[in-house]
Amino acid sequence: MGEYFLVIVFCMFGECQNLDSPKPFASYGECHEQAQATAMMMNRQYPNSTGEIYCLEEEQYKLYLEAFSKGA
Repeated sequence: MGEYFLVIVFCMFGECQNLDSPKPFASYGECHEQAQATAMMMNRQYPNSTGEIYCLEEEQYKLYLEAFSKGA
């Protein structure tokens, strides 16, 4: 298997930002469980927001970091 990184795309009032956790999860299941809990919490606290949550493998996470360090 591998490590998985939680990445959140959070949008409110037409403005979006990316949040990520540099601390990896040991399994996809652990990451997915945290993603579901985070989605529920975000929906309660920010009911007018939209977004997506991803569990990325290490290589995908590196590509994500590279893309956003270049201002993508």
